[in-house]
Amino acid sequence: MGRISRRTMIKAAAAGLTVAAVPFPEWLESTALAGPPLIRHSAYSTERKAMLEQYARAVEIMKRRPKGDPCGWTFQWFTHWVRGDSAKPVQVASLPTAQRPLADTMWNTCQNHGGFTTEDMFLPWHRMFVFYFERIVRAALKDPTWTLPYWNYNAAGQASLPPEFINPGNTSNPLWVQNRNSGPNSGQALTGLTLDALQQTNYSGFCSTLDFGLHGNVHVKVGGPLNMGSVEWAANDPVFWMHHCNIDRLWASWNAGAYSNPTTSAWNKQTFVFADECCRRVVARVSDVSAIGPLHYAYDRLEPV
Repeated sequence: MGRISRRTMIKAAAAGLTVAAVPFPEWLESTALAGPPLIRHSAYSTERKAMLEQYARAVEIMKRRPKGDPCGWTFQWFTHWVRGDSAKPVQVASLPTAQRPLADTMWNTCQNHGGFTTEDMFLPWHRMFVFYFERIVRAALKDPTWTLPYWNYNAAGQASLPPEFINPGNTSNPLWVQNRNSGPNSGQALTGLTLDALQQTNYSGFCSTLDFGLHGNVHVKVGGPLNMGSVEWAANDPVFWMHHCNIDRLWASWNAGAYSNPTTSAWNKQTFVFADECCRRVVARVSDVSAIGPLHYAYDRLEPV
């Protein structure tokens, strides 16, 4: 496939369109970063303050973009699942004709919801989702060094929403969402969260235990029904991305503990479609994202397994 000029990509991005489907290996080669991996830090670390200030600014930028712009907030939210008071066909039909194909392909593809695949796709789909979201934020900020913080709610003293998400508690704060449960939104710590999944020794057991245990519990406890507590609304809360960044960190921790991912063709060859920061339609296999090293990021800390 021939190279796509940056001018063409910028024009496409401005229109919210994709230029052509790009296989992930070619895409990665064309966008590879030099130097050591970029480090994702805890949302309670010393590095977090600047990262979250920039994140708040990026949320504002993305929310100003049209619904059909793949680099906009609503398009990213609907990639997880379309808002619960509407339906995907209705939302797709509301877009300009040229923007509909990508939305129709990407929206409502969160794994594992809607019976699309097996539970084993939960982790790789969300890794891709967070990976491209992080790149979109970097582009919005024009800062190639920015990384997405993770919320380690299992660490001592870190079970409350990071302060930046609840203070100030009003619409002047892009990271604050009124529809969360009142306890977490007032600084109350989440309780009853465990790392039982890390005790699993096979991938399917680890993936399902993490999904239906820690992952689901955080969604429900942060809540509410029109926010993190519902699949259709969850990705509209900026803390969603901190949560799933941590879920990805736990998968990386489990692998670092010498536990292996599936080797089956059905798992490794499963493909998903996302849009990058230039609105290119990228097709990636699960095997492309089964390890974080080639994706050029790492975590400041992994959990012992």
